[in-house]
Amino acid sequence: MQKAFPGARIVDWHPLPIGLSTNEAALIRYLRSIAEKRPEGSSAKIKELAAAVGIAPVNIWQTLERPHIKAELAREGILLDRRQGRPMSVRRAEAAPPYQASPEIRRAA
Repeated sequence: MQKAFPGARIVDWHPLPIGLSTNEAALIRYLRSIAEKRPEGSSAKIKELAAAVGIAPVNIWQTLERPHIKAELAREGILLDRRQGRPMSVRRAEAAPPYQASPEIRRAA
């Protein structure tokens, strides 16, 4: 390939989709269980989450930022919200409610 394309570089290419490691799969399962308990939202402390899945607390957010983890969370319908100094918020993604005009707007139209 280098003979045909001397200046080409392949960056982040993998022939197969990246699978989840056991710790990553445990992280997805744990977040799913939190989201299923309270679909409207619940908090998860980073240290408790790290202890439950076997990932160091400092690496939890790095793990959650990986593209294949984000894709899996989206497939599961799990939304995460992070604010500095607070526990992470975990909730189910719901379809947006259909737009309904208020009665005043409907009367005016």
